[in-house]
Amino acid sequence: MMKTDSKGDAQKEKIVRIAREMFATNGFEATTTRKINQEAGIAEGLMYYYFPHGKWQILDTIVYEGVMARLSTAKFSFRNINSSADLED
Repeated sequence: MMKTDSKGDAQKEKIVRIAREMFATNGFEATTTRKINQEAGIAEGLMYYYFPHGKWQILDTIVYEGVMARLSTAKFSFRNINSSADLED
């Protein structure tokens, strides 16, 4: 069984958590990668190791995690769907 890089995973999660908070507080445009690095206490280039496309990739990760969390709690049943009107209801 392969062991995952738990330190790397933890670092990546920390960057996402801090960026999420900063985007919510300051806005996406006002939050720079330098500010994220400073808040996370990491070297400037390390964020790009985990997120080569910078803060856009971090935003994509945040959105993806949010969508997946909502989908995992949604319950869909298509058993009684016989028309598009049924689906809309």
